[in-house]
Amino acid sequence: ASAAEEMASSTEELSGMAQQLQGLVAQFKIDEADVEKGETKALPGQRIKARVKATARAKRQNEEVTEIKLKENAA
Repeated sequence: ASAAEEMASSTEELSGMAQQLQGLVAQFKIDEADVEKGETKALPGQRIKARVKATARAKRQNEEVTEIKLKENAA
């Protein structure tokens, strides 16, 4: 019974921490369409996230171009 109470208490505490974390993360969510148009009034953390996404997108596009070129050269 003691272990069950302790487990319930821990679960409740973790649930509260998860809610706090979700609240903190929600501050950094932005609309990507607005960022691409340059119409966002993003916080500094949001701007960083947008740049990271843009960099990742550019990297994927570069990898796709490289893959196409490799296929063309192989053919």
